[in-house]
Amino acid sequence: MQDYRPPPKPKSKGLWPVFGLLMAIALGIISYFIAPYAKDIVIRITRGGFSGQELPPDQMTLFFTVIVFLILGSIAALIVAFAKPKPKRKVMDTDLVKQKEEMREEEKRRRARKLVIEREMKKQNRRLD
Repeated sequence: MQDYRPPPKPKSKGLWPVFGLLMAIALGIISYFIAPYAKDIVIRITRGGFSGQELPPDQMTLFFTVIVFLILGSIAALIVAFAKPKPKRKVMDTDLVKQKEEMREEEKRRRARKLVIEREMKKQNRRLD
């Protein structure tokens, strides 16, 4: 009983939605402050094709805030997806290959045994006739 150690408790993931909400709020705030600069960059890139006066200023700022938010959110999602640890494989591919090969061998042995039993039965039936 002295060597007994209780299994470790799995890490709680209950706060992840809260962290996601906090990250979304932070990205929204960052996007709001970056939106005017993004609008200026788009105006420079389009060289007069986009003047920035197509919508009222508040709506234009909101529009660029949403675009910047989506871009930053996508980048954050990619980072989280790549940083997430991969789950441990419980069954290795080599184990599956070995099991499949063993099943094939067992099937061959069954067929061979079945043939031997059928031959013996035929011999016995001939003797009885």
